[in-house]
Amino acid sequence: MLIAASIAASVSSCAADDADISVPTSSETVVITAVDVSETTSETSQEESDPDDDATGGVHEGEAIDLVMYAIRDGVIKDDPSLRGEVIAEYTTGTSFHVIGTVRHYYAVELPDGSIGYVIMTKLSEEDPGVEGGITFVEETEETEETEETTEDEASAEESSSAQPASAGSSSSSSDAPASEPQSEPASSGPDLSVTYNGNGISSYEVDGYGTVYGYFVDTSYFNSLVNSHRSEIGLAEWNFTSSDGTRTRAVECTVSFDHTRPNGQSALVLFDNSGGEIICSTTDNSYAYDLFMGSDGHRGIIEDSQYSFPNACSSAFVRVEWVDGSWQYHSSSLVCNCW
Repeated sequence: MLIAASIAASVSSCAADDADISVPTSSETVVITAVDVSETTSETSQEESDPDDDATGGVHEGEAIDLVMYAIRDGVIKDDPSLRGEVIAEYTTGTSFHVIGTVRHYYAVELPDGSIGYVIMTKLSEEDPGVEGGITFVEETEETEETEETTEDEASAEESSSAQPASAGSSSSSSDAPASEPQSEPASSGPDLSVTYNGNGISSYEVDGYGTVYGYFVDTSYFNSLVNSHRSEIGLAEWNFTSSDGTRTRAVECTVSFDHTRPNGQSALVLFDNSGGEIICSTTDNSYAYDLFMGSDGHRGIIEDSQYSFPNACSSAFVRVEWVDGSWQYHSSSLVCNCW
């Protein structure tokens, strides 16, 4: 499913983070588009509208293969080869997988318990990285009524046991009972920012119109180099990739609402004086995001901006995590590129 949106924006002088930057004035519109990691072209979009593709479990349509491959980067395993798939396990670099098929840009892998999962192709290679990895399944922690009742029964039994008299003939008296120990406060179950996720420090960010989001930023310098290399090859001036609080804000916001409308209801371009272009992708893999963008006319059109000649750009990638039962769990990710 190709996620795309367009916003009409008057191209006027805009500064973003650099007050001395200006762009040509025009009444034309700038199209800003988004790409989901589960799609590349309109043909793929039509395939994904197939009812059979909505089914979960088993191997989806694709090519059957039989390979042993290795993780070259940490990642997650999903129950469905798309953005909507639920994370069922995490793996580390060096993990070996029995690959049994391909589905678009995912490998179908057989897991140790015999089930099928899906891994982004760019994370696996036939070459063994020489380190030992492993798979950790995501555990469900829902408590049942039976569990809660059992806990209450056990607590009652302990109270009854401690309240029994020392001997059958002794009288019950508060003076005979040992002084009760003060109850300690239970440990806080809230997010612990001292705990890392895959070696990455976690910070909190406030999203206007939503609330607090936790996660970390991923370097996008390689993505920038790919973009400028392409622009140079086709005879365009390289973008001046600079720092922009607006783009960093958008990277966080896109893990809340994968759209060009901000969680507070505003247009994304409000952060850029209502001018410029934006492309977004639901992955932080620099080369993979670039390939997806270049595989779509709308996204490539922003990168090959020859109509407005925007001189400046900024890219930012963010991984969002959530605190679940004492540890961080993956939630979503995004890579955003703005030009102005």
